[in-house]
Amino acid sequence: MFQYYYRIHDRHPRAEIVSLAVLTHQADCSSLGRYAPGRDGYGVHFRFRVHNLQTWNDKWETLKAQAASNPFAVVALAQLAAHRKASDPERKASKREIIWLLYQHRYSREDALQLLRFIDWMLRLPRTLDLELRDELINFEESTNMPYVMSFERMALERGEIKALLRLIQAKFGLPTPEQRQRIESADISQLDAWLDRLLTASSITELLDGDQSHAN
Repeated sequence: MFQYYYRIHDRHPRAEIVSLAVLTHQADCSSLGRYAPGRDGYGVHFRFRVHNLQTWNDKWETLKAQAASNPFAVVALAQLAAHRKASDPERKASKREIIWLLYQHRYSREDALQLLRFIDWMLRLPRTLDLELRDELINFEESTNMPYVMSFERMALERGEIKALLRLIQAKFGLPTPEQRQRIESADISQLDAWLDRLLTASSITELLDGDQSHAN
């Protein structure tokens, strides 16, 4: 936190800098918010704000109301729901409730898709419940004319294909490099399909991922 502060101050010496740490799942924050390295009573004494998201556990409805104009309220709701001790059906209900806020408050498509990715990542469900939720949202979407869910379903499909492709690559070639894994995880559905089709005939991960380029040459 201190490094962030002084680097920002170096670049923007006249700016007012607010240092804030948000903790998502920690019961006691009383010992945090201070950084004081030194020797013989001399050194740096830096204090910063610390906010514990768990203090909002009993303010669910307040966060829902704030979601009308504050996307971070949606992020906070997803974090709180993810850390609750709840059954899978209860997690599904929380996930649906949070996603519906995007429709209710008419979030832009770009903002909604970014938030959908985060919500989907935080609140993973068993496949049966995931499919049920997408069906419910698709039915709801018919009256809203806001096609978030089709993108939501596409993201879930991509996630499944990425997982399958990585497992098959590891079984045939061994672990991909971090750069290769990043390339796979950022690919779109058409590219994933092409790699899956080419997996049986490729002799290495490099040939698999760069097959289109070698054919073009």
